[in-house]
Amino acid sequence: MVRVNRQLLKLLSRITEPTSGRIGLRGRVASLLEVGTGFHPELTGRENIFLNGAILGMSKAEIQRKFDEIVAFAEVERFLDTPVKRYSSGMYVRLAFAVAAHLEPEILIVDEVLAVGDAQFQNKCLGKMKDVAQGGRTVLFVSHNMAAIRQLCDSAIMLQRGELVFSGSAEAGVKHYLNSATTNQDAIGTVSSYGIALTDAALEDLDRCPTRSPIFDREHSLRLQLHAHSPLSDCAVVVRIYDDIGTLVSSLCTVEEGITPFALKDEVEIRFDLGRISLFPGSYRMSIFLYRSNDPITYLAAEDVLQFEVQPSIIQDSMWAYRSDHGIMRLAQGCELRYYQPSVVTRG
Repeated sequence: MVRVNRQLLKLLSRITEPTSGRIGLRGRVASLLEVGTGFHPELTGRENIFLNGAILGMSKAEIQRKFDEIVAFAEVERFLDTPVKRYSSGMYVRLAFAVAAHLEPEILIVDEVLAVGDAQFQNKCLGKMKDVAQGGRTVLFVSHNMAAIRQLCDSAIMLQRGELVFSGSAEAGVKHYLNSATTNQDAIGTVSSYGIALTDAALEDLDRCPTRSPIFDREHSLRLQLHAHSPLSDCAVVVRIYDDIGTLVSSLCTVEEGITPFALKDEVEIRFDLGRISLFPGSYRMSIFLYRSNDPITYLAAEDVLQFEVQPSIIQDSMWAYRSDHGIMRLAQGCELRYYQPSVVTRG
C-alpha cells in the first residue's frame, strides 16, 4: 500500500510520467516526498535554495525576494554555506520544506517526511501549511497521524491497495481509519495440534468498537475468543506486545490479572482492561499464547496475530506531546507543581 501511494504522489508531482491515463492539475505544484528532494549533495544550502526554486519553476527574482524568509524559517543560517551532504536528515527536511512552502505553489504535496523534524519544527510546518490552505491554495497532506489530519484537513480520502475506500470529511475519515480493524487472518481460527483455536482478537475503544489505531492516553480493552475442541484444564493466557523492531515492550497474563487457571471448553471470551494506553505512538504487534499450570508445553501460539498503531492524542493543544521518539512507554500518571514563598526572618 505504501509503495502504491508513493508512486501515485510521484505521478501527481510530475516526477514520474504515467504509462496510461491522465492527471488534471490546475496550478503550480510543489512537493516534499523524500528527505532532500531536488537537492544536490555537493552544493551548499544557499545554492540548493536557488536550484530547488528553479526546479519548482520560480524565477531568480522570486527566489531572492523570499530568500531571507526561507532561511529564517529553516533555522539553518549558521550552515547556509555548508554542502548539504553534511546536513543531518532533520536539517535537510527543514530547508526542503522551507523552500517548497515559501515559493507560493498553488498545490503543495507533503508526505510523512515531516516526521523527521523535531516537535517545534513540526508544529511550525503545520502552521505554515494552514496558512497556505487558508490563502486559497491546496495542500495534499499524506499521513497516518490522525491528530495532524484532524488539526489540518477539511476533507480526507483513504486508499487501500491502491483503491479508494473512503472519501468525505476529515473527521469521518479518521473514524473510518481507526475502525478498520486488521488482524493476521492466518492465525485467527487456526487449530493448534492440541485442538485449541484463537477465533477472534481485537483491540476495542470505550464503545467496544474494534480499532487498529488506539489513541494514546485513551481507555481501551483487548478482547480474545478461544475455542477448544476438547476440554482442557488449568489454562492461562499470555499476551506479548512487541514494537516494530521486535523488542518485547510489555506482556499480559490472566494469572497476573487475578484470573486463576481456568478450564477451557467450547468457546471462552477473555477481556483485558488496558486502561489508558501508555505505549507511546508507534507500531506494535501482539502474539497470543496458551499454557497450562506447571506444564512447559505451549498449547497455542498465535504469532503476530494483531498489528496496531498507537496514535498521538492532542494534549493541552500540543498534538506532538508524547511522540514515538520519546521512548516506548509513559511512566508518570501526572505531576504536581508547587510554589513556596521564601521565609522572611525578622531580626529584633
